[in-house]
Formats: sequence, C-alpha cells, structure tokens
Amino acid sequence: MPETVWINAWIISSVLSAGVLVLVRRSGLTWGESLLLALASFPAPLMYVLRGRNSLVYPIDFAIPFAIHLGLSAGHRAAARLKAAAFLIFVSAGVVPLLIAITISGDRMDILFAAMNTYRLAGAMALLVRLSAARGGRYIDSSRWRLTFSWIAIVLLAAILLQKFAGVNTNVFYSFPGGDLPNTPNTQMIVLGLFRASVGILGLFAMCAFLASEAEWVGRWFFSLAGAFSGFAVIVLTGSKTSLVAALVLIASRIPIWRRFWSVANAAFIILLLVSVLLLTGPGITKEYVNAGLAKFSSSFGSERESFAWRVDLWQACMDDVGANPIVALGFPLQGTIKISGTGAEEVEMSPYSPATYHNEYLSVFMLGGLLTLLAYLTGLMLIGYSLLRSDSVSAKRTFALLVLAGGLMEATAVAHLQPSLLFACPVFLCAAIYGLGARPSAPPNMDCQLAVLRRR
Repeated sequence: MPETVWINAWIISSVLSAGVLVLVRRSGLTWGESLLLALASFPAPLMYVLRGRNSLVYPIDFAIPFAIHLGLSAGHRAAARLKAAAFLIFVSAGVVPLLIAITISGDRMDILFAAMNTYRLAGAMALLVRLSAARGGRYIDSSRWRLTFSWIAIVLLAAILLQKFAGVNTNVFYSFPGGDLPNTPNTQMIVLGLFRASVGILGLFAMCAFLASEAEWVGRWFFSLAGAFSGFAVIVLTGSKTSLVAALVLIASRIPIWRRFWSVANAAFIILLLVSVLLLTGPGITKEYVNAGLAKFSSSFGSERESFAWRVDLWQACMDDVGANPIVALGFPLQGTIKISGTGAEEVEMSPYSPATYHNEYLSVFMLGGLLTLLAYLTGLMLIGYSLLRSDSVSAKRTFALLVLAGGLMEATAVAHLQPSLLFACPVFLCAAIYGLGARPSAPPNMDCQLAVLRRR
C-alpha cells in the first residue's frame, strides 16, 4: 500500500530528526535554531503537489517564514561579508530565475517551480545569516555539532539496509505513484523520499565531519568514524557519482596534514575507503550491491540516459544553443526548448526556464541570467569562503565548513550546492547551516566549551 511507504519514511525520518534536535541543542544552539535544523534534516516529504514526484513538500517548507524572521532579527550581528554573500546568492540563484519564469516563460509550471526554488533559498540564506551571528557568551561545541552529520549518515545507512534486506520500503520518490518498490538496482537503495544526489550529499557531509576531526574523546571519535563509513557506504550504494568523486578528492587533500594523535587511524580509514572503492566497482559485486549508475560510471560512463553521459548531452546542447544565440550571455534566456539528442536515445525537449533543468548550478545561473548573474553568484561563494578563512581562529567547525564548501563547489558541477530547486531542500539548508556556524566566532582557547554549553540556559 502507498500509505505504508509514507508511514515508514515518516517514522525513520522522525528518529533521524529527533537525534539531530538533541545533538544541535546540546552543541549550544537556541531552541529556535535547533528546531529549524531538526525540520531541515527531516528527509521524508509530507506530500506531493503540482505534478508528479518532483514536486515534494518538506516540513522545512512550513518553517521558512520563521527562518527568515530569525535571520532578519540577527542581521545586525552578522558579518557584512556573509550578509552580502547571502544576498548575492539569493538574487542570482533565486530571484533572477523567478523573474525570468514570470516575464519570459509565462508557463504556470515554470513559475511555480521557480517560486519554490526562490522561497527555499530565502530560508536557507536567512539560516546562514542567523547561525553566523553569535550572541555574547554563546559558543558552539564543535564536536557535537559535527556528530550531527555522523548521526544522519548512520540513520540513512540503516534505512537502506532495512529496505534492502527487511523489506521496509521508504522509497517515496521512486514508489510514486504506486506503493511497491521497483525491484531494480537503480532504485532499491534510495530511501526516505530523497533524490539519489541528495542522499550522496548528506553522506559527503558525514565524511567531511570526520575529515575535520581533531584529537577528541575516544567515544566521539569512533562515532564520527562510524558516520564517515556510513556516509561513504551511502554514497556508493546509492550510486551518487559526483559525491564519490568529491569524497575521494577531499580525502586526498587531507592526507598531508594528518600528523596528529589520530593520524594512524585516519590513514587506516583512507586505505579502507580506497580498497572498498576497488571492490565495489569490480565485476560481479557491482551487479548485486551497487547502484547501476555507479557501475556505469566505472565503465566509460555507460550508454543509457540514466548515466552521466545524459548530462554531458544536456550541457553540450546548452553550449550549442549559446553559440547560436550569444545574447544569452547578456541575460536574455533561450526561447523555446532545449533539444537533447545523443547516446542512442530519442530526442528530448526541456524547458530552459527552470533551474532544475540543467543539472549544473553554474550553468543554471548562467543560462537564466547571463554572465553578470553568474559573476554575482560566484562572488557570493567567494565571500563565504573568505569569511570562513578570516574567522577568528582555526577550529574543527571551520575546517568542516571549508571541506563542505570544497565539496559543494564540485557537487554544483553536476547536481546542486546552494540552489534547492525541487529536490534539494534538506542538503541545501544543512549546507547553509554549516557555513553559518563555520564562520561563527569560536570559544576562546582557555574556555572549556563543553562546560559552557552545559551551563547555558
């Protein structure tokens, strides 16, 4: 029954969200901030609207006005750089696509999809501003904050295993409109109504949280390690190709600077991950356990539209259209449709007015707003990076945010980073929260941060 799929997804999502609420509250956030993050981390949608499975409504959608209120109320305490970054990203990746949909497309669905993207982006940027603005004497327990993402990855892996081996179907996304999970390698590992790439991004967050770890309590370190393994397993099992590439690049980037107490364990972690990649992309094992998309990725991108080659066809079609209509670079979007052909499949026509069309955040901003809009978007990203680098001290939460930013820049080339569109509300809100807290002032070196958290009201 379809209702069973939704109920299963809501139950497991409630467990995940409750754990997030406890961890972020105990890390030092206010109740309002903690509730927002708990809602943002609730992965299962509440309902479908508009048309088909792409139009999902999440719990965080109902809390966005509250997020905007919190962001505006804390705006005077936030750094000017981060406020400018939030504004530039909101305008370039949210407002401009909506204006284009209203003034040029005029299609009802294009307008509604663009409005959903703008609405969610407003909430995410407000959350970024809010969490970056620390009140006097209120500091963050960086260790507990990062463990939040370990918890998310562990629950996601548990949901995947329950669905695969115990028949607990939570795949709301691919079970629509029926109730039975399609018995194919392409869908059987996708859980909780999340899109494949969304699951991969959340897994990458858990890996970044571990890569940023410092010498900590043994129990917390092992929990973070379990989260990192769960995050990697989630990436591989769901076939999130871009997240896998980003994870391997980030692991490689951290090898030269791991010279502390946990260096041996961290090195062992890297070796196990690399060995796992070789095993999971080998013949035989791939067919049974690993998503078909990842198998195609490991064999020259495959030859079907579900593979990475489909996106290459899309991007090539966009570049061909720009070459034929250079006025696009000045901010005048394409007229008509984008026609995609190649890889031996039939020709497909797509609307050029929806941010969800392009599967590339940079290309989406460029195609809908031109070079100046893309420049504004990139400037916003640079301001976030600069704010993190210029934060008051070197801390694990800042390193965590910088790793997530590096991963996000790679994710944006094929899926999403800070443009929530239709399917990425959960990872975009959590990403904005990571950047906000990463730029937030850290506790003075002589302060016992955990005691400060326990004594805080």
